[in-house]
Amino acid sequence: MIGVNPEEIGATLPSATTSRQNKELHALETFKNGFCGIHAKPNSTEYVTEYVLPQSCEMPLGIDVDISEDKVWYVSTKHGILGSYDFEEDKFNEEVRIPIWISRNNAREFSQVWDVKVDSRRGVNGDVWFTDEKQNALWRYVESSDTFEMYPIPGESQDFGTIYPASIELVPNNDNIIYLVGMFSPSIWIAEIDRLRNGTSDGISEIPIPIEGFERTDPVFVTTGRLVFDEKENALWISVMTYGYKGQIFRYNLDTESFDILIYQGS
Repeated sequence: MIGVNPEEIGATLPSATTSRQNKELHALETFKNGFCGIHAKPNSTEYVTEYVLPQSCEMPLGIDVDISEDKVWYVSTKHGILGSYDFEEDKFNEEVRIPIWISRNNAREFSQVWDVKVDSRRGVNGDVWFTDEKQNALWRYVESSDTFEMYPIPGESQDFGTIYPASIELVPNNDNIIYLVGMFSPSIWIAEIDRLRNGTSDGISEIPIPIEGFERTDPVFVTTGRLVFDEKENALWISVMTYGYKGQIFRYNLDTESFDILIYQGS
C-alpha cells in the first residue's frame, strides 16, 4: 500500500475552477483576436483613408454622415458608445456613453447596431437615431442637450426574442415620422416622434407585410432586409428573403397605404 498526500494531488492537478478559468481566458483571447483589431494601425492608400477608433474593441457597424456639421457618426456595438469624427478639425470628438447597454456586462457580447441616421429635417444639430439588437430598441441622441432616449419596439421573434431592428428610414416630406424594419419581423414599424416617450413603446405602431409563398419555409429563415424611401413614388421599398431559396421586394405606397410585390424569384 502506498500512502498519498491529498495536498500533493491538489498541487499537481488543476482544479475544476482553474480549468474553467483557463477556458474562459482562451475564449476571451479568441474573441479579441477575431473581433477587436488588437494593435490596429491605419492602412490607408491613395484611394482610401483609414482611421483607428479611439478605444480598443469598439466593433462599429452602423454609420452615417451629417453633411451640415461635417461629422460622421458611429456606435461601438461592444462598449455602447456613440462617437463622431469631425472632418473639418480632422479628429475624433469625445465619445458619449449610452446609458443602458447590457453587452457591457459580458466580455464577449455585443449588440449589433445595423443602422445610424442623423435627422436634419428640422435644422442643424439633428437628432441621431440608431438601432439596438439586444434590447430590441430604437435610440435617439439629442446632441443639443447631450441626452439619450430609448424606445422598445413592441414586437418579438418566436425564435430570437428580439426582432433584430436593422434599417431606419427618414422621409423628407414628414419630419414627424421614422420608419423601421427588423430582420425577424415581417412588418414595417412606424415611430411618431411627437408621441414617443422615453423607456416606453408609446407612439410606435406596426404595419404587417403581406408575405406569401414561404408557407413551406421555416419562419426562422424568412428575414426582412433593407428599407429605403422612394421620393419620386412616395413609397417605401422593403426586401424580404429566405436563406438560399426565395426573395421578394415590396413597395408600400404611402399615399394609398397599400403594398405591391414587385419582384419574386426562387424555387
